[in-house]
This record gives sequence, C-alpha cells and structure tokens, in this order.
Amino acid sequence: MAAVSFLRHYRIEHETSRRYEPFIEDGMLCVNLRSASVEVHGNRSQTVTTETEDPGEL
Repeated sequence: MAAVSFLRHYRIEHETSRRYEPFIEDGMLCVNLRSASVEVHGNRSQTVTTETEDPGEL
C-alpha cells in the first residue's frame, strides 16, 4: 500500500503501465516522467505498445 500512497501523493498516474528511458545523473538512476514513454499492455511475452505523442500530457 505504501507505493500507491507515494504515487497518489506525487500525483503520478498508475492505472496504465508505462516504460521510460532511464538515465544516470550524479551517480543516481533517474527517470523523467515528462519524457516520451511507451504504454504497455499484457505480460512481458505478449506486449502491444503505443508511443505517446506529447510528453507534456503527463
């Protein structure tokens, strides 16, 4: 339950699974939630993806 509380507190949408390109900054692994992402449906072996067109929608 702590993860859901964290996501709600920071208003991070969690209904749809998304994949983002990670990067390292000052030795820390980071993800920009406003960057382009890929929507993921289903499990790892059967994924159908669509890319977002406007990263500003988040």
